[in-house]
Amino acid sequence: MVLLLKILKEMPQTMLLASMDFNLVSELADRVLLLDRGLVVAMGSPADILSDRVLMEEHGLINFPPKN
Repeated sequence: MVLLLKILKEMPQTMLLASMDFNLVSELADRVLLLDRGLVVAMGSPADILSDRVLMEEHGLINFPPKN
């Protein structure tokens, strides 16, 4: 499936992908729309969204160790 998605990414069309696989999202997506309970909570590049520790913690997507 990943190979097919990579091929589709190279084509001049819009692709909508719903996934909780952050590695796949960061590899294939140009833009990320983050939803929480059906509401848009963030939109941006995969790097911006997935590296935002506070955003990810607030929406239960990652559990970082406590800050000291």
